Amino acid sequence: MDVPATRLRVRQQRRESESQEYRVRQLLERERSRLLKRLDALGALAAEYEQPRRGFAGDGEDLVEAAMMAVERGEGLTLGARLRQSLTQVELALARLEAGLYGICHQCGRRIGGARLKAMPHAILCIRCQASHEQVGTARRLLPLPT
Repeated sequence: MDVPATRLRVRQQRRESESQEYRVRQLLERERSRLLKRLDALGALAAEYEQPRRGFAGDGEDLVEAAMMAVERGEGLTLGARLRQSLTQVELALARLEAGLYGICHQCGRRIGGARLKAMPHAILCIRCQASHEQVGTARRLLPLPT
């Protein structure tokens, strides 16, 4: 066995791993920044909707405008919840990267496929566990409400 060649190979693998980790960290931090900016913009828009409207005459047009604003506000709340959920996932992925657990399924401990991580860098579950998680979540949503 050629010890210097083995050491060289190990050093090269370590550099490649560090380089890949750096790229993933940069990608996740850019996504985190993008999500924070969108949440800030959404917050500013929500503050605009909270401002009292002047000039309402109390006629039917005012009711239509108020209804449209309520729908838009509801859509904004939904979007905000999705953005916060995505931000949480990105921050969790960054924490897992810091802990040396990035790319390992949070549920089963197997490696998460490279294609999945490329498509969704903040994934913490492998495809199999994600599918299982979604089926359980769907089943819970479909259960009848207690009477």
